Order: sequence, then C-alpha cells, then structure tokens
Amino acid sequence: MNSHRHFVKQLIGRTKSPPLLSVAISLQLRICLPLSSSATPTGTPIQTHRKKSLYTSFFCTLVHLFLRCHRLSRATETFSSMRNYNLVPDLPSWNRLLHQFNSAGLVDQVIILYSDMLACGVASNVVSRNIVVHSLCKVGKLEKALELLRENESDTVTYNTLIWGFCRIGFVEMGFGLVSDMLKKGIFFDTITCNILIKGFCDKGLLYNAESVMEMLTDNHRGVCKDVVGFNTLIHGYCKAVEMSGGFEMMERMKREGLSPDIVTYNTLINGFGIMGDFDAANCIMDELLDSNENVNVSYVGDEEKHDYDDGENKGLVEGDLGLEPNTITYTTLISKYVKWFQFEKAFATYEEMTRLGFFYDIVTYNSLIDGLCKNERFHEAKLLLDEMRRVGVDPNH
Repeated sequence: MNSHRHFVKQLIGRTKSPPLLSVAISLQLRICLPLSSSATPTGTPIQTHRKKSLYTSFFCTLVHLFLRCHRLSRATETFSSMRNYNLVPDLPSWNRLLHQFNSAGLVDQVIILYSDMLACGVASNVVSRNIVVHSLCKVGKLEKALELLRENESDTVTYNTLIWGFCRIGFVEMGFGLVSDMLKKGIFFDTITCNILIKGFCDKGLLYNAESVMEMLTDNHRGVCKDVVGFNTLIHGYCKAVEMSGGFEMMERMKREGLSPDIVTYNTLINGFGIMGDFDAANCIMDELLDSNENVNVSYVGDEEKHDYDDGENKGLVEGDLGLEPNTITYTTLISKYVKWFQFEKAFATYEEMTRLGFFYDIVTYNSLIDGLCKNERFHEAKLLLDEMRRVGVDPNH
C-alpha cells in the first residue's frame, strides 16, 4: 500500500494529461475501496488509526492532484467524500488543503474547510488563520479578516496580508494605521510591510506619502532595509503620474544608496519616457542598460546575510552591477511606443534587432507590429506577420 501511495505522489509532479490523471484516480479508488464497505476500518486500535491516517493522506493527495490539474469541482467532491468517511486530517494536512484551495482561487471552499476543521476539534494555528485572512482579503471581506486578526494570535504575515487587503481596495490609510497596532502588540513590521504601503500610496497617486513611508519605516539596524522592489514601485508611481524627472531621480537615488537598478527599473523608465514620446531619453536609458552588461561588478552574498523572505530565486547572489541585458519586454515596450507615436521605421528596426539577437516574440510584440503595419497601410506584411504568429504557436487574441 505504501508503494501505491508513493506512486500516486510521483504522479502529482507530472500529471497534466488526462491519461495520467485517470491512472492516479483509478489507483486511488482501488486503494480506498475498503472504505466503501465500512466507514470505520477494522482491526486493533493502532491498526485502525494507521489505516485512517493512510486513507486520509490518500484523499488529501487526490485533492491536491485535482487542484493541480484545475479539476476544481472534482477536488471539492473528493474533499467532501473524505469527510463523509469521517476521515479527519491532522493540522499540517488541513493547512496544506487550505493553502491549495486558496491558491486555486476557491475562497468560499477555504472558509468551509476552516469551519469544518474547527468543528472537528482541530485547533488552528497562525498559519491556518493567515491563509483564511488572505482568502478574505482577496474577496474584500476585510471586516471578517480584521475580526479574525483581533480575536487570535497574529504575526507579521497576518498584518502584512491585512494591510495588503486594505491597500488593494484603496484604503491605504487604514492599512497604515495597522502599523501602530503591530507595534502596540510587539509585532515588528518588515520590508514587505513597507513595500506594500509604498505601493498602496503610489496607486492613489500619493507619491510624497509613499516616499515618507519608505523613510519612516526603514531601519537598517532592525533589518528593515530599502530594497529594489520599493524603489521600483516608486519609479512606477512617478512614471504613471507622468513625472519622469521624479522617476529618473529615484533611480539615481537607488544608486547613491548602494542599490543596483534591475531590468524592471529600466523597463519601467523606458515605458514612461515612451508614453511621453521622449525617445531620446528612452534610448539613453537603453544605452545605460546595455552599458551595464559590459561592466559587471559582482560580489557574492553569503546565506547569513540573506533575509528570511528571500524567495530562493537569487541564490549565490549578487550585489553591485548585475550585468543586465534587455529582455523581450524591453524591446516590445519600445516597439509599442514607437507605433503609438507613428514612428514605424524605428519600430520595425527594433523588431529586426530582436530577430538578430534571437528573441522570441509574444502576443504583445506581434500585436504592436501588426497594428503599426496596418496603420502604415502595409497590409500584406501585416498578413505575413499574422501567418508567422500562428506558425510559431502564438494564438491571436480577438
């Protein structure tokens, strides 16, 4: 039976096609078939407990499998079947189920699961509640999320999630007010708290407030440091407000404070200048980006210097000049802005440069070029590009 269970788990990592899914389902049903004749496995108490634990694990695995394959209704049905057999997962399994349903966007199911967990006598922990708070915030049920926070033990993640919830519906001031609540409870905010609030203020066009939050909340001695994400958010805010001088100055300030702009920084500024039609400035930013690739100055950061919230994508990581290169977004941004300002030849020259460098085009690149060709009454070339688009497997949108 253990070998069957291992096989099912192996399928999870590879299951995208219906045949593999069918194999996993049929095997799972065969393993769990004894439950259909009796809701309570027979044997000694220890054997019964082990069987129940094993069956519960199988059902949880199958729920995960359905969610991974986007069979959402089947996932819900499988969970209901598990509960109909009186099988109760342990707390880590409940938390995994909550996380998986939340990630799949089944917010209502998350609330049902959480209520069922409590009804089964399984005490939640801060991880369980953080998932529920996130689900509630996603659908704007902030009062319920706040109630959950007030009535139970909370941590930095709980508060960050709720602050994000307030910011995403425009109530950034209420989100900022929660920082005082955190400090009263002895819960420390972190760089993520700071960046969420910066974005919240930027989204409302309150750039001065966003900068003030960055200055107010960052404290290198406590590990709450200014980072590239926060600066990029401010740069995007300035570009969105068509205050390009402010955006450019923010990039220069990054450098003065020892942070290296990343590809998002450059793409954001190129897009901002392109929207204004200031292609001299946009190309200056592009030149700086290309120059950065020729002057690589890398120093490695040890594990002990990395923050807990590092997502693991930057292992062995690098400070200083990263030797960045333009990407598809960089070139597509330039193409779309050239087309917008009727500078078709520059758009096609950029397209040819992309081809020379071996970039793959996405739907945005093709749409921008086809739009430019049609506006320039070069319909035959537009048709050829549309045919190429289909040939390489990029589906036209309608």
